[in-house]
Amino acid sequence: MMGKTFLQFFWKITNKSIIGTIIGTLLVGIFLPVKFIPDYFHLNDLTEKKKVVLSLLATVIGFSGLILTILLVVYNFYIKVTRRHTLEFIADSRWLKVTFSSFFGMIIFLTVAFFFVESGSSSHNLTILYLSFILTFIFIIGLFPLTLLSLNDSVSMGRIRKIIGLINDEDMKDLYSPSEGDHISFAENIERNPIIIAREFLLSAIADRDWVLPQTVLIELYNRFILPITKSSSLGMVKINLYNWALICNYLKSEVIKQNESITGRVLLDINLVAHKHLALSGNIEIRDNGIDSFLIDYFRMMLEQNKFFDLQAKFAVRTTELIEMYFETIKFSDEEAFTADFYYNLPLTERKAIPNTKERNHWFYLTRELPDIIFLTFRNAIFFQRQNSYSHFSSNFYNLYERIFKASNLTKFQKREAIREIMRSAEGCSEYAIKHQVFDDIEPISVLHMYGWLRDDPDLGFSALYTYDRMIRSLAGVNSISARYVDNYFSVARMVSNDQLDGGIVQKVVDLILERTIKVLRNVETSNQIRNHFLYQLDWFVKEYLYQLEALNLLKGKYFEEIEKLLMGYSRNNW
Repeated sequence: MMGKTFLQFFWKITNKSIIGTIIGTLLVGIFLPVKFIPDYFHLNDLTEKKKVVLSLLATVIGFSGLILTILLVVYNFYIKVTRRHTLEFIADSRWLKVTFSSFFGMIIFLTVAFFFVESGSSSHNLTILYLSFILTFIFIIGLFPLTLLSLNDSVSMGRIRKIIGLINDEDMKDLYSPSEGDHISFAENIERNPIIIAREFLLSAIADRDWVLPQTVLIELYNRFILPITKSSSLGMVKINLYNWALICNYLKSEVIKQNESITGRVLLDINLVAHKHLALSGNIEIRDNGIDSFLIDYFRMMLEQNKFFDLQAKFAVRTTELIEMYFETIKFSDEEAFTADFYYNLPLTERKAIPNTKERNHWFYLTRELPDIIFLTFRNAIFFQRQNSYSHFSSNFYNLYERIFKASNLTKFQKREAIREIMRSAEGCSEYAIKHQVFDDIEPISVLHMYGWLRDDPDLGFSALYTYDRMIRSLAGVNSISARYVDNYFSVARMVSNDQLDGGIVQKVVDLILERTIKVLRNVETSNQIRNHFLYQLDWFVKEYLYQLEALNLLKGKYFEEIEKLLMGYSRNNW
């Protein structure tokens, strides 16, 4: 078995033409000796010609051993990817084949010459000796440039592209779902897998601070794993391709962070965002479990935990928000396909049915519940690791997302509501997490303009937003940490709906909620004087200029008049 394996390896790493040429030269020298060779070096006078040939053979072996040692040292310390079976791929270098073929050819030539050379003086001996000296000299001189060319070719981009080109469906399946069997054989097969070899090249390049090779290899792998995914790709193919892509990227992220290699780190992030955008534009909705999401979340977590790549930390929300916007822009589902909660509850009782388990429904669930986690879990990690450059201006990063969804022409009214509510729910969870960790600035899950706009254009959604903001006010009041800006924003909703004279029921409901919350905060004996003053200032302003002036609010005036007068007794905004 070992002999068979050696012969296979020998056959692979040699160029038969070179060996044949050297042997052919020997045969010519043996059977067609040249009679007119001038003996300038008096080789015919040598008495122990066999020893001379033997010395040449030892010289060839010695120099070759030296070169082999250099190759092994370089492969072991510089080209770290040449481990075990990986050598089979490295040995595919054309220059390495020339080197090995020349060595084996010379060994055969000199061995045969040793047996054919005679002790006497003859043109036959002279031809063999001169050929032996000339070929040995050429071999030794050529060995050094051949070695350098072999090293260069073995790690060249052409060689790496060839390795990536060897990746086939079976290689990807072997990593995605390894077959059961002999564990030793399995390990050997994995090491031979060109995907693993490509990964080793990447890791080695990153460790050596090479930022060109990783970028090129990642692009080649992107072309192999991501680009083939189209709308018509099967679920199995999508899962296998994305698994192998994520496998490579997950190995790289640790090394990139460890080496603090910012250029490769940026490339790794950019190419994964590009991969995600390709999935969005491909129209394939079989991507719920894609591996890229978890990679991005964990990659950002590692950046934040080790405080690396500050520019990427600061811009992550903008980049990922753009990605989510693209997903929402590329889908077009009917209400029956997305099957939102609002759509369900607006159906007649006789037409209501169980939520369908369709790929459209699963994709809608992914877009509204899972994909936004890239942003919101990263915000939580930023707060946990106290990276202010990442969580500052938390709110403004995804306000545009609300706007794009609400104005999207490809989404129905029910779909817009559910998408915005789910994203708002995740944002509210981040706000609560921030408050728990004593972060109080720029944590609003929704803006005043959105609340007012939706109350005007879609009251159901508008009140969802208002209740969300109200819960944030309640939580902040509970820890005595409400800024004047938050209280002003809260009351500005009441002022705007009152000014624009929206539907009377909407105005009363909005003002009622805000007045009720304000009174509860002011009644609370644990409310700090600073927060009390914030609320009293806004309450005094709203009461005197809106509540007591507008007929539409007469009902609420009667409901809260005594309580408000009691709270405002002796208060003057002029003293603020």
